[in-house]
Amino acid sequence: MSALSLTLSVCAPYPSIRIEGDLDHETAPHLPALVERVVRAVDPGLVVLDLAGVRFINSAGIRALVLARAAAADLLLRCPSPLVRRVLTATGDDRLFAIEPGGAA
Repeated sequence: MSALSLTLSVCAPYPSIRIEGDLDHETAPHLPALVERVVRAVDPGLVVLDLAGVRFINSAGIRALVLARAAAADLLLRCPSPLVRRVLTATGDDRLFAIEPGGAA
């Protein structure tokens, strides 16, 4: 069974969602749904996804990121884990997102 934690922080200037665990076919649908709720509630213009804690991502996880991007006016991927960065680069999806590198180990 996959484990995923989504922690929403609505602080100035933009809301941030910290994602920890596995972003796969079981858990991925929760992410775009949360982004949609945030956008409907506060219309932030930008939503930040902190990906440092993502342990696993597959095509369903990438699809969730793409759907989250479609739901938000703008989406920033912050600190993608090395695995996430490799998968995004291998699929060419890194070109779809603004990515802020960070101290992910």
